Amino acid sequence: MEEEILNIFLFVDGHKITEIGICRHLVKGTDEEKQKFLCERVHLDIQQAAKYPINPITHAEYTAKVRLGSHMSVFEPVFTKIGTPRAPLIVITPVVNGMPYVDVKTHLGPLNLDDHQQTDQFPGKMPDYLQFYMSDQGFDVSRLINDDYLLSIKLLWNNRKYVSATKLLLSMIDSIAYIEFGDKRKNFHSWLNQYADLSPLAINADELWEFRNSLLHMTNLQSRAVLRGEMPSLVMYVGAESDLIPQNTSTHKYFNLKSLIDAINVALGKWLETYTSNTLKLEKFIERYDLTVSDSRMAVFSID
Repeated sequence: MEEEILNIFLFVDGHKITEIGICRHLVKGTDEEKQKFLCERVHLDIQQAAKYPINPITHAEYTAKVRLGSHMSVFEPVFTKIGTPRAPLIVITPVVNGMPYVDVKTHLGPLNLDDHQQTDQFPGKMPDYLQFYMSDQGFDVSRLINDDYLLSIKLLWNNRKYVSATKLLLSMIDSIAYIEFGDKRKNFHSWLNQYADLSPLAINADELWEFRNSLLHMTNLQSRAVLRGEMPSLVMYVGAESDLIPQNTSTHKYFNLKSLIDAINVALGKWLETYTSNTLKLEKFIERYDLTVSDSRMAVFSID
């Protein structure tokens, strides 16, 4: 019995996909034979494919959908428009500069990078964090953030490495602000203002940003804005409130480091709650987190 099968092409222009191409065929045989037929016709079908505009999407955004197995949503409006059969057998091929561009061959389900390692394109073996933190309840973002950031901060805190712990804390806010807002100006401030309550510490996001700049870049407390007198210098301390802590002045503000850590932990909880049942936000998380490096994700090479 003949079945309509589709060769689908993603036309990548720069980093964006604004249209797809579709070639439709009526073919008999097994699924394996039909898939082979489509693969063998890729170069010919690229030239003959009918093109359809789609809502523009970057290739990175599409890849994030592939990672979750939600990428068929990109094609469904076109499928509805042209009346394709339900759940058709398809082969999807990116096209760059008029030529098919293939890194690996995958099935249509969620992309598990564990299945595509130790190849010419991906030498070595590195755990796929998305698989490691996936459970029956879904993707455990909170456990991932704990393992990649909080464990190291706790380790330094417990060993009284308070300056280093603070550096990692501020760097974590940088990373999470990027995940939330992308590479945008003042994303650090935006994340703090949206999720964190710093008022009990009597400091604000602008002051913490300058503290971050001086500490991460120079390991001191004097950013350029502080030196120009535009901002007070933040000074952290560890321990309970005491008469030994100097009073705040126009040039210096003192804050309890543990209180800051607690405030950021509360903010993390609020931020993580926004991922509950929000597929679109989770896709954006994966798109950006795929670029994140971690102590737990190092490629291992076997030397014969």
